[in-house]
Amino acid sequence: LGFAVKTVMLCPGIFSPYKRCQYYDPDMTRSLRYILVVGVTGGGDEGKGTMIRNTIGMVSGLPPMCKCRFIVCNNEEGHRLEMLTCWEKFCAVLAAVPNLGGLTYEENLRQFMTVWCE
Repeated sequence: LGFAVKTVMLCPGIFSPYKRCQYYDPDMTRSLRYILVVGVTGGGDEGKGTMIRNTIGMVSGLPPMCKCRFIVCNNEEGHRLEMLTCWEKFCAVLAAVPNLGGLTYEENLRQFMTVWCE
């Protein structure tokens, strides 16, 4: 009980709902130059599976009909060769996504990532 009281006293807004837009409108991204998503991989603690999972999650965050550039940056702090190889293989998979149905590459990529994550 003491911890709960201290938490409420020291962080009064912790249980307040966060005010945010309840819908997404592609025009919201029109005024942005870019959206940058950064994923950090710990020096030697995380393996290739964790890194690729995080990278898939970052790329999956591509908003539909985004009007600005969407950049994914993987900050691999250990500078390990196997992580660089994993990143290059992942980029090769993304480059091989075909342009189907007259949709943009970004829309095809977003649908591909949605299916991959499901």
